[in-house]
Amino acid sequence: MKRIYLIISIIMIIGCKESNLTIAGQSIRLKELDIVKFNGNQKGGQYNFDIPQSNYHVQQVAPGVSGYYYERITNTKSAYGEYREFFKNGKVKQEGLFFFQFMIGIHKIYDEKGKLINKIDFDKQFPFSVENLIKKIKTKYKIDINDPSKNISVARPTIPAPHYEIVIELEDGSALQQWLEIDGVTGLVLSDTTRIPKG
Repeated sequence: MKRIYLIISIIMIIGCKESNLTIAGQSIRLKELDIVKFNGNQKGGQYNFDIPQSNYHVQQVAPGVSGYYYERITNTKSAYGEYREFFKNGKVKQEGLFFFQFMIGIHKIYDEKGKLINKIDFDKQFPFSVENLIKKIKTKYKIDINDPSKNISVARPTIPAPHYEIVIELEDGSALQQWLEIDGVTGLVLSDTTRIPKG
């Protein structure tokens, strides 16, 4: 019964009517942003809050240049997060996952009536997946890049070819950074250097 109350309170707090977020083993689907609740709680165009009794933080942002609201749900225990865009009527426009600051997996695109109209595969150019990358770095370098408490950044550019760029702050007190480039197709280490951070 306590679990049911937790799930109900999370739904009410999030201010959305459905979500892909899984809490206590239960999936909650966010399909509509509560615009009235957002407007009543936002400051400077943003509504930020933590979900009680969880590791989740929600950031909802008012329409900017794109003309759409967006929402990011992050987890203090993981570099993975959920991303959604919403039309001005509150209906979901796009939903999917991200890792650090880049989109991953298949994102679903909807029209203003909620009909699924397209899917975008952000992993298409990256046969060597984020999961593969996490395993490789953990095995080869003994570093968990999925641990957000570490001073690590990961990017996934496609130019000149699909690859991952990883910057790791060394914990030896030297202020040096380890820079890795990993091929996004094969998983081969393209470069491994130590640098002094710019600044």
